[in-house]
Formats: sequence, C-alpha cells, structure tokens
Amino acid sequence: MEFFMLIVLLPLCASVIMMPYLTRKTISFGISIPEEAFQEEEITGVRKRYIKWTGLTSILLILGMMLLVKDVTDADTGRIIALSMLPLLFFIVAFWVYLKAHHKMKALKESKAWHAQQRQYATAHLTSAAERKAVYSNAWFVIPALVAMLSFVLTFLNYNQMPNPLPMKYDFAGNVTVWEEKTYKIVYLLPIIQVYMIALFVFINSMIDRAKQQIDPAHRKRSLKQQQSFRAYWSLFLLITCVLIVGLFFFLQLTYLIEVPSTLITIVPIGISTVIIIGAIVLSLITGQGGSRLRVPDSDQGIGVQRDDDRYWKLGLFYINRHDPALFLEKRMGVGWTVNLGRPTVWIVLAIILGSSLALSLWTMW
Repeated sequence: MEFFMLIVLLPLCASVIMMPYLTRKTISFGISIPEEAFQEEEITGVRKRYIKWTGLTSILLILGMMLLVKDVTDADTGRIIALSMLPLLFFIVAFWVYLKAHHKMKALKESKAWHAQQRQYATAHLTSAAERKAVYSNAWFVIPALVAMLSFVLTFLNYNQMPNPLPMKYDFAGNVTVWEEKTYKIVYLLPIIQVYMIALFVFINSMIDRAKQQIDPAHRKRSLKQQQSFRAYWSLFLLITCVLIVGLFFFLQLTYLIEVPSTLITIVPIGISTVIIIGAIVLSLITGQGGSRLRVPDSDQGIGVQRDDDRYWKLGLFYINRHDPALFLEKRMGVGWTVNLGRPTVWIVLAIILGSSLALSLWTMW
C-alpha cells in the first residue's frame, strides 16, 4: 500500500510544483504577460518562491501520508479521516501560495505596463471539418458502451446465481467489511454507473472539440498546430480512460458471478486509478497547456500580443464574460479546459451534470 501511495503522490505533487512551467509562457499565475517577459528576473523570482513553498508542502504531505497509511485498518477511524483530510489541506496551502504569486504578478504587471507598449490582437481561426478530425469521434465510445451492455446482459441472465447478500466494500487487506441484501437496484448499480460515466466522457470529448481556440498572434501557425495536437492527445486519453473505468466496473460486476482472489479486488482498482493519474500527469508534462510544450516548426513570425482580457479572469482562475459567445476555453493555470461562467447555458449544463450526479447518489442510498 505504501508503494502505491508513493507512486500516486510523487507525480501529483510534481504536477503542482511544475504548474508555472506547464502553463503558457504568455500567462504567469493567471496574469497575461508578453512571452519575452517570462525569463525576466522578477518573474523568475516569483516562480522560484512558488516552487520552494509548494515543494516543502509536498514533502510534508508525502511524509504524513506514508506514516498514516502504514499498517492502517478499517478500525483506525482517526487515521482514515486524517488520510482523507491531509490531501485537502495540501491543496488549500498550495492554493494560498498560488494566490500570493497571483497578486505579486498583478502588481508587477501594473508597474511594468507591458501591454500598453505593444499592439494587442484578438486572433480567431475558423476551424474546417478536416481540422476537427484531430479530436477523436464520439463514435469510438461505442467500445465502452458494448462493455456496459455486456454488464447488463450478464446481470440479467445470472441474477439468480448471484450470492445473497452481496459484498459491497473491502478493506485494504481484501476482506469484506460491508454486505448488502441482493436487490435489482444493487445488482444493476454498477452497469448504470458505467452508462453514466460514458455519457460524461462523451460530453467532455465534445467540449474539447468545441472549446475556443487560443491563437498566438505572434506565432499563428505554430500555436494552431500545437492546439490541434493537444486536443488529439487529450481526446485519445479520455477514450482510454473511459475504457479503463468501464472495464473496472465490469470486473467488479464479474466478482458477483465468479470467485476472484480478495487481494485482486483491492489491487485492480488501485492499479487502474494509478495508471490514469500518472497518465494524466505525464501527458500534462509532455504537452503543456494548449500544446505549448510540443515542438512544432515555427514558420511564421507575427506581431503584437494577445488582447489583454485579465479583467474577465477572477483570481486568474474563473472566466466570467457574458459578451463572449464561447462556452468552453483553456484554463489559465494548469492544463485543461474550463467554462465561461458569464453564459447562462453553462450554468444550465453544470446544473444538469451536478443534478444527475446527485440523483444517482441519492438513488443508491434510497
């Protein structure tokens, strides 16, 4: 268990520490800057302080988690609560360190007046159908859908052969700690979750396809190519992740029908979770935000900088612009996408996602 904990924590902490280097060079702690200012001494100093404090916090997190997880059992309630709270405390401290760096960058930008010295552009690119092929088609999600369908069929055909009660929860040693009486709701729970997860991944893949493209006016062709590769990589990662998660639930459903070593029931979920987490972090390190770390020939040299829209980014994290028709766009800090909270449609979509998730949770408890 300590080994699995270590291989999850190390890349997770590394991604938090490396965050300023994964973001575009035109963005520093949520504040837009000219790319050539990225290596200026004052900005480098802000990054070094961020790395120092998040690095120290990461060391404390890893040491604390390794001590707490050693020989822990389900009876150690206090240690289990501490194990769940320690990562939360880590992210709170890391967020506080980020906010300090954000406010420092904001003050630096006001004093330097970078954007006032250069012409600003808002660059748009009309995406053709051929270019949109960079994102994998939602038709590929028929693969996990077939797995989910097989789960339903096997459950329907073998309901009477399933044990009663059913094992629902295991401890770290693979021993059953919670049993539930067999009902139709319980046996069909995992197949229904499979369908829900597939729908969620299809939505995220569609969001990547429709997200606003951020084109650097000084390097139009390069940034466009990086954007397309970036979307293709993450679309493929989503598809693989969906297959792994649906496959995991299929494996757990099979344990109701065939005898599986108890240790395997513990190791398989941890192993798949570890592969997904490490995969996401490695991909972030390879691509950077918007594909900014991908090597692409730079055949054109434009002028100016991207239009300064810092006023729409609250704390450098939350985009609120009711005049922007885009619903989805790149995050400013980190790797991935976020939403335009200034659009009512986004709030409706978020309400549907959260509402369906809450409804599924309540249905399982009822």
